[in-house]
Amino acid sequence: LLYTDGITEARSPAGDFFGEERLNHLLRSLPDPITADTAVQNIARVVAAFETGRGSADDQTLLALRRCT
Repeated sequence: LLYTDGITEARSPAGDFFGEERLNHLLRSLPDPITADTAVQNIARVVAAFETGRGSADDQTLLALRRCT
């Protein structure tokens, strides 16, 4: 998973950062099987909900890759 700082630096209406810890928790809680598309959609949805009412102050880019064997 690659992401720009706009993801972890997203702010809540109270001014709190989304942060790496919250992102890591979100990734660990994704249901199996985790696909790249599912990861990106869930992260984008949760970050948008976290920012409710504020809107994004920075670019937010997510790129998820899954290696198939």
